[in-house]
Amino acid sequence: MTKASQTYLPARTLILAATEALPALALLVWMVPASHSEGWLWLRYENGFLRIGAVALTFFLCMYYYDLYDWPALRSLPVALTRLPEVLGTVCLILAGLYLAAPALRLRLAVVLLAMATLGLGVAIARQIHFTITRSGRLSQNFVVVGEGRLAAELTAIIQSRPELGIRLACTVPDAPSAARLLASAARPAASGRSPARVDGWIMASSRNREPLGEAGENGDGPNMQILDGPALYEILTGKVWLESLDSDRQQPGQAATASPLAAAAKRTLEILFSLFALLLLAPLMAMIALVIWADSGAPVVFHQRRVGQSGHLFTLYKFRTMTKGDHGRFRPAEKNDERFTRAGRWLRRTRLDELPQLWNILRGDMSFMGPRPFAWQEEREWALEIPGYTQRWNVKPGATGWAQIRRGYCSTREDNVEKLAYDLFYIKNRSFALDLWILFETTRILLKGRGAR
Repeated sequence: MTKASQTYLPARTLILAATEALPALALLVWMVPASHSEGWLWLRYENGFLRIGAVALTFFLCMYYYDLYDWPALRSLPVALTRLPEVLGTVCLILAGLYLAAPALRLRLAVVLLAMATLGLGVAIARQIHFTITRSGRLSQNFVVVGEGRLAAELTAIIQSRPELGIRLACTVPDAPSAARLLASAARPAASGRSPARVDGWIMASSRNREPLGEAGENGDGPNMQILDGPALYEILTGKVWLESLDSDRQQPGQAATASPLAAAAKRTLEILFSLFALLLLAPLMAMIALVIWADSGAPVVFHQRRVGQSGHLFTLYKFRTMTKGDHGRFRPAEKNDERFTRAGRWLRRTRLDELPQLWNILRGDMSFMGPRPFAWQEEREWALEIPGYTQRWNVKPGATGWAQIRRGYCSTREDNVEKLAYDLFYIKNRSFALDLWILFETTRILLKGRGAR
């Protein structure tokens, strides 16, 4: 198991990425200069490596954009292969624009087409190898789930649906004493002379304590025996905390990850600089949006609402107005195809341009770029009364985007907000510079695809 940016990346997925990237880059490095008379001198003195890097980077960014590293494409070879032509076509279009803007990076058309064929073939072969390895159980580890509650059922379903994790469930036992008896029986040869399946580790998904495993459970068949905490494994696999562990002595999901005063000051300085720069850069666009709103439905062009911030303090959040003006007296969440949307508002919400005035909130310090999404105080009060642990969202500043936004999307029901809380608490517990970068990267992809808007 491998953690990257505080999220779970199966080792097999990392191997797949390396399998796709290294041979493809090697083939490009050897192929492109071979089509030039200068050979390797072209690589060194005529930006050859930079030109190759532009092709490769564009290709793998498009692979990511078309979800070829998401679970559906990792589980199904036909899904991956049907998306590959879209990737190749998009790469050609992007390179055409890039070569117009930066002629120094240009490659001949025949070379670009040969590069596309090389990359496409390399990815297809790498994916076939990946699926062959995934289907094979020889490289998997055998784990036993200890528990019989909801957590055990959830972990069992997740692991069984994701063979790329490299985890095979040998069986499930209700409690730790049953696990100890299973381990003892596994150590004795069966009457047929064959040994039971080897146990590589335990997943402790039981609410009861784990000490009955004893010394045998800790050591198992050798020093590589693993004992995994169920809520922690659930957190790694899903990117959200197991909310039923809120009152557990083992877990404090809502406890904010602490940063040094220097790191906090540096983060705040960057937020001030970036928000100020963005406000200046986007001022002409924001003026045009304000003019469109005014022409479409009159004034006011900016909507403001009291939202709940860090430590439960209220602040005024600013957005471009996207709804009619007669419904501000009472709170009602936006619905899909809401009749209150104005003509300009539908377009603004779909492109998320209505969020631009929140740069002022970030500059003032009411919000951060990344964090739990702030809701209206009426809605926050309602969920705080109904959902245990909900107020732990207020341990950090709210954000313009966040982990829950890229993983869950818009929420309107109680069940939606319970799940979103689980994502928010994961971010609060694990927030870091690397995780913030990952959220920014994912947010950019979501904006480009227009997903989740309401």
